[in-house]
Amino acid sequence: MESPVVVLGCNIHDWMLGYVYVTDDPRFGVTDAQGKLTLDNLPVGVYQVTLWHPQLKDMQPLSAGSIKVPVDGLKQTFNLTLEPLSTNAPTAPAPSTFGDAFKRAARETAQ
Repeated sequence: MESPVVVLGCNIHDWMLGYVYVTDDPRFGVTDAQGKLTLDNLPVGVYQVTLWHPQLKDMQPLSAGSIKVPVDGLKQTFNLTLEPLSTNAPTAPAPSTFGDAFKRAARETAQ
C-alpha cells in the first residue's frame, strides 16, 4: 500500500513544508495547537483509528486499534512517540515587514 501522505515543499525556501494526508474516510480531523480533536455527531459503533504526525518514525500512519463509541459519546486519549527534529533542519527566517509592505502596496495599487 502506498503512503497516504503527500509532502509539499518549496523549491526556494527549504524550511517551507506542508503535508496532505489522503483518505477516503468521511470521519477525520486535525488536532488543535494543544493536540485535541473533536469529532461531532459520530454515530454509535466501532471504529478503526489511524494516527499521523510528521515526526512519527518514517512519517508513516500509525494504527491505534479500534474504539467503541457508545450512545453518550467517548473521550479518548492517544499518545504518540515522536522522533526529535533534526538539528540540521533549516529554520524559518525571522519575520520581516516585507509581507505587510507588499500587501499594503497591492491594496493601494488596486484602488
